[in-house]
Amino acid sequence: DKTLNSKNNGILFIGAYRDNEVNNDDHEFAKLMKQVQDNAQATDRAESVHSMKIANLSPDAIHEFIADALDRNNDDDDAESKLPIAQAVYAKTLGNIFVVKQALEELVRKNAIYYDVMCFAWQFGNVDRVDLEQFLSDDAVQMVQNKLQTMSIPLQKALVVAAYTKSPFELDLLLSLLNGVNDDTVQDLSMTKEEGAVAPEAPPPMNRVMDMSTLEKLMKRAFKEGLVLLHSESNSDGGRRKSITANSSSPGYKFAHDRIREAACLLVPEGAHRDRMLLDIAKVLLQKQEEQDRGEEDSDESGSEDRMIFTAVQHLNSISDDLTDPIELAQLNLKVAKLTLQKGAVQEAHRFLEGGVSCLERESSNGTSDNNTRTSCWERYSNHYDLILDLKNNYMETERTLGHTDKSIEVAEEIFEHAVTVADQKRAHIVYINAVCDKNDKNYDMAVDASLEILKSKYGMELPAAPTDGQVNRERLLLRLALRNRSLLCLAKFPIAGESTISTTVDQHAGSKGVAASAASLEEWIARIKVTQLTVMDSIFAKRINLATYAGYRILREALAEKLITRDIPIVICNLGASFRSRGMYEEAFSFANAVLDLSKRFAVDTGAVSTREDLFGRITLYGALVGLRLPFYEVIETFMDLSKSLLNAGESGSGLACGMLGIYAFYSSSLPLNSLLEPKLLLFEEMAETLGQKPFIVTFSLFRQCLYNLQGGSKACAPNPAILKGGATFDEEEVQQSFEGAIHNMNNRDIGIMRLMLAVIFGDETVMDEMLDRLDSYPIHDMPIGRQHIRMCYSGLAALILRQHSQKHSKWAKESMKFFEKLSKVGSPNAQPVFACLEALKKQTVGAYEVAIQSCGNAGLLNLMALMNERCGMMLMEGTQRQSNQWCKLGGVLEGGSKRSQEPGKRQTEGDLTASEDYEEYFRSAIWCYHDWGAMGKVSQMESKYGFLSMAIYQKPKSHLSSLRKQTKALLSPPRIGDTSSLSSF
Repeated sequence: DKTLNSKNNGILFIGAYRDNEVNNDDHEFAKLMKQVQDNAQATDRAESVHSMKIANLSPDAIHEFIADALDRNNDDDDAESKLPIAQAVYAKTLGNIFVVKQALEELVRKNAIYYDVMCFAWQFGNVDRVDLEQFLSDDAVQMVQNKLQTMSIPLQKALVVAAYTKSPFELDLLLSLLNGVNDDTVQDLSMTKEEGAVAPEAPPPMNRVMDMSTLEKLMKRAFKEGLVLLHSESNSDGGRRKSITANSSSPGYKFAHDRIREAACLLVPEGAHRDRMLLDIAKVLLQKQEEQDRGEEDSDESGSEDRMIFTAVQHLNSISDDLTDPIELAQLNLKVAKLTLQKGAVQEAHRFLEGGVSCLERESSNGTSDNNTRTSCWERYSNHYDLILDLKNNYMETERTLGHTDKSIEVAEEIFEHAVTVADQKRAHIVYINAVCDKNDKNYDMAVDASLEILKSKYGMELPAAPTDGQVNRERLLLRLALRNRSLLCLAKFPIAGESTISTTVDQHAGSKGVAASAASLEEWIARIKVTQLTVMDSIFAKRINLATYAGYRILREALAEKLITRDIPIVICNLGASFRSRGMYEEAFSFANAVLDLSKRFAVDTGAVSTREDLFGRITLYGALVGLRLPFYEVIETFMDLSKSLLNAGESGSGLACGMLGIYAFYSSSLPLNSLLEPKLLLFEEMAETLGQKPFIVTFSLFRQCLYNLQGGSKACAPNPAILKGGATFDEEEVQQSFEGAIHNMNNRDIGIMRLMLAVIFGDETVMDEMLDRLDSYPIHDMPIGRQHIRMCYSGLAALILRQHSQKHSKWAKESMKFFEKLSKVGSPNAQPVFACLEALKKQTVGAYEVAIQSCGNAGLLNLMALMNERCGMMLMEGTQRQSNQWCKLGGVLEGGSKRSQEPGKRQTEGDLTASEDYEEYFRSAIWCYHDWGAMGKVSQMESKYGFLSMAIYQKPKSHLSSLRKQTKALLSPPRIGDTSSLSSF
């Protein structure tokens, strides 16, 4: 990315690809090429990118190539006699140079071309094109296969076994595999000899052990024949390539072409021989993996490659069912799937889990097709209940992560039917509730109803679907009685009840009458707390605040009674804080936030595990709904990015992308520089959303990117009107609105309205301001993510106050916005105070109010609002100057040599030091400097074209402390750490 964005002309990059493989815009290389081309156009360097189509060789080129290969010149007298060979080779290869070389070798092998030792020259018989074509196979793979069949059986066997390992392969691993594969494979290879070809040497004695020197000779022969290449010992980072196997020092090889590898695989046709060979290979790989893992445990090393076990399980999944034990194979699939999930590869993990499930279910019919006698894997393998439950749970969760809601619900219902205890159904309950919500277009009401039914039927806990205020107040009173004049911080002193501490917790509570009296009841209580916590969270999203509050109080009361906490308790407290925030009770919300922060430390100290899904979801609510009220937005950006990465690695694609969205909203709220770090991050999120099938998030991140382009200006912006979202991000608002329906349509409509309203305020488009305020009017004021609500309320208030000069149509939003930010300012929210000052300035329309707003924004480092206040103050003064031009002339005229104001944005001298003309020009200059520092070059261009006196303003810009400091900010990739406000002390 740095290279693409630089102006270094001394580097040449060459990328090569096959057009039949990179055949659509979704391919990774196609995306890279488009990014390079778009970047070149945006930086006016389109001529630096060239596309060159390398076609296959022409018939004339083939003729010349063959003439050179046979050491004959084209001007020889017998040039015509070579023409049939060139025509035959071209007819079979169509000029593909790799296939041409294989075709010539095949003609040599079949003596159609031979070297005459008497004439010391290559000769060819008097045959025509049709006869020559009969010597050639129809495709490159068959040609390579024919070549391989002429080689020695040991070399064939080595290449076949290597083809069924991961490329590149190392000789010590290949040697172990060869000695572990039964020599029945050799007999099969000897029977597949090409008809008419030179027979290979006789096979070696059965079960002969190969040594390293022999294998090295074989691979040198393969290298000489152009079948394999030496693999570099260095990786792309300049470091040493890590060995595939532990303590390996043997050289690595890789196949010279994927068609060669394919041909080697086909040397052993599908059937019993190939299945036995793959079984032998898998056994050796599993043994090697076990040895490597054991060696790492002894040496305290970690992080090695697990690809041997991956390859082994893939082979075992592909062979005949009769050769594998279902239970062992299911265990291996589950192990590999969990390793894969740790790497965030959900799709690949799902394939292994599907393989594990299928191997358990393949024999469940007892060999009959009669459905009445069909038995499930739960019954057939009842002795392996824990394995089946774990496998089904992971399979169900990956199905839901990949968007297969119907299948995930089906598996969840299967677990409901066969799980022994209610606690064993916990994961199925969670997936079922979330899948019901996803299936019905994010209908949180249906999710709440499903969770209430599960609590009633499975756990015996009946909650009112719509609690009255009286019921909520009664539950609140009971909670106060349970606290006994203590604060919620007392929960941090209770022991943690978790699956790993069941026995310890039971021992500690032996003889009690509560749920901790037995392990079974404790597990069920933990599961019930989890489902109730999910009910609380979904109730908030469904705007059923009374139910969320009632259920939250009930959980906390039970935790106090049992003197136990679970990982769900902090999430419940956090959601209760969010419910108070939704009602404008910010002081209560902050007290809950403090309790959550204290509890989070307690969990980190006691368990050392802060990356479980429960912790991650709790931190989403904490930072997304509460902490954003207390801390500047730039201090939570890094947290959201870390949460996004952790959730994506855990397979929670929707929540991971949502955290990325919250991080971008926080970025725009923070007024961090719109530099080159933001666009690659947005493109990365778009790519992940597309890969994971999350279409709504593709829209969201492309929306953010188009907004960035419009602010930055250039070829990717919407040139006629920057308040319209259509341009280089391939974002089209009309097309998006037609692509979705229901709740997703409403969410996209809201996000688009918020970002367009921001652009309209910045670019001064009052028509779009009016249109977007009308669009957003139907949406409730409260929004769970505080960052998104902040941007919406900020620009709704600014737009309403700007439009108030002409119309009182949107006075409601002016009042609501000022009320919102005034409340937050009173409780000390650092994000609210500058915005409230800006709203006050637009309302009062005085220079003094604007100066207060400019100073407040400068202290907070909000370049966007600082620029806007300077611009609006300048507009106010300019309009006053135009109305009272005669009075201005009488008061002072043009003062030559007048005192100069400080060039630092945000620092003003006393009124009367400058003339009115110099006043508004100075404010405009400060505005354009702040917009420039922010990175909004589109706005800079607009102001330069609108006000002629600003044409040279950028060149007069002083080197202010503010601008230089903001440019050094790492922005999205490494924002200031939480609590570090020293860098803002001078603002």
